[in-house]
Amino acid sequence: MRLTASQKYPEKYQELAGLGFRQAVKLYASTLGKEQDEAFKMLCIRLKRAEEQMRQYLRKGLPDNLVDSVLEVLKQHRIPFGKHQLKPTIAVIEITIAGEKRNKS
Repeated sequence: MRLTASQKYPEKYQELAGLGFRQAVKLYASTLGKEQDEAFKMLCIRLKRAEEQMRQYLRKGLPDNLVDSVLEVLKQHRIPFGKHQLKPTIAVIEITIAGEKRNKS
């Protein structure tokens, strides 16, 4: 059985997935000319999700079933964003870990 990125590196996955979602919201807000909180609320409405539920995704990352929906919203506003930024792969996580180790040395 092959492990997914979230299974192999759960803490780092959540860290990077949360960072990716926060950056997506930031770019969305910038494109709309809105404050981040207002853009976040608009995104919640577009995704038909409660703000309380979505706020945890800012820390832990989006669940798999919302990744494509968020990417579609970004695409509609011509915001370039990759799936790996919202759903980090094992390779992305390992590159990040290696970079962090190099920076500590």
